[in-house]
Amino acid sequence: MTTHNRTYTWIWIYLLGLTGIELVLAYQHVFTPGMMMLVLMLLSLAKAGMIMNWFMHLGSERVTFVLTLLPPLVLVLSLMFAIFPDAFRLFQLGTH
Repeated sequence: MTTHNRTYTWIWIYLLGLTGIELVLAYQHVFTPGMMMLVLMLLSLAKAGMIMNWFMHLGSERVTFVLTLLPPLVLVLSLMFAIFPDAFRLFQLGTH
């Protein structure tokens, strides 16, 4: 096995491990719901970073190319946070 394949294999194992940790945390209800959301989001961001760095090969790209990915990310996160209060209100009204 070449060094290149070994690296990808280890990254895949780490991603699988992080997914396993997320599943265990989600089904065991280890934290309060707010803390659970924070932990799961951080684990998901770690996985997304690993995927973007190694599998999408963005770790070796120019900074300008990587910066083109940031505005859509900011837009999506802004829209999500704009919609979350309304979703929470509907949940509180019991219309879910």
